[in-house]
Amino acid sequence: MTEAGTTPPAAPESRVVRRATGFALAAGFAGLAFGPRIGLSVLAGSAVTLGNLLLLRRMVGRLGATVSGRVAVATALFTVVRYALLTGVLIAIIAFWNAHPIGVVIGLGAPLLAIVLEVGRAGSRIFGAGAPDSSPAPRPPESAPGRAAPKDAGREDRSAP
Repeated sequence: MTEAGTTPPAAPESRVVRRATGFALAAGFAGLAFGPRIGLSVLAGSAVTLGNLLLLRRMVGRLGATVSGRVAVATALFTVVRYALLTGVLIAIIAFWNAHPIGVVIGLGAPLLAIVLEVGRAGSRIFGAGAPDSSPAPRPPESAPGRAAPKDAGREDRSAP
């Protein structure tokens, strides 16, 4: 709680992790409608993505604002090792556990929806989606500078009685 008695807003990264977990579970339960093999495959793919997301969050948190050359090289090496491990885990899930490949791919993408929603939320905050338009109203064509007045601008309509 803050001094004003309100709960502080959640940090974007924790909000993404919570949403990603929710999407992963929802996708897994939806996959169960197509059979246990697909449902469990979706959950396995989601678990891989969530694990990767948590590792990324931890890695970025450790980097901080100042990065030395050694830290940058270690981070690059860790990234290569992380992707090699992710590839090995995915191969093991599909080849040895006999998971359904489409289910795994759906599971890999489900938590990414949380990131897309967070990017959309940040974009709407930055660019002011839904905010009233603050641009001035356009001028009518006859009063615009540099334009000639319409041909019949000075004539009156004499067709009416």
